[in-house]
Amino acid sequence: FEADLCSSGISEWHFKRRCVYIRRPEGIKGDSEVYKLKRALYGLRVSPKCWNDTINETVEKFGKRSKYDSCLYSAKGIYLLLFVDDALITIIGNLISHLYKEFNVKYLGDAKSFLGMEILRTENNIEVVQTKIIDRLLK
Repeated sequence: FEADLCSSGISEWHFKRRCVYIRRPEGIKGDSEVYKLKRALYGLRVSPKCWNDTINETVEKFGKRSKYDSCLYSAKGIYLLLFVDDALITIIGNLISHLYKEFNVKYLGDAKSFLGMEILRTENNIEVVQTKIIDRLLK
């Protein structure tokens, strides 16, 4: 199944563990030229790292991150593939209920495509094909 994850207050716990300072934005009056941020802001260089740390810590409670692909997690027949905040999950069970507790999860139903790859299901198989990508590259 496919899901979209988002954390309200982007990874605030991880963000508080590091100090991030910014220059005073243009048009803002104040005594200081430099400000310490209290939480991550969308668009900052550290925001993706904070998000990754948060999702990694949450998912590693259930399984291990692949040493070959840092976007892939697995545990006892459960596979989770992440790309930023898009997720592909093979078995739902306890993992998805835990993700619902930690993040705002938007259930997108059975995956038909993921990152430009088509997912074809039959009774006994799941195939991943990239015909659209290949066709686009050949043009």
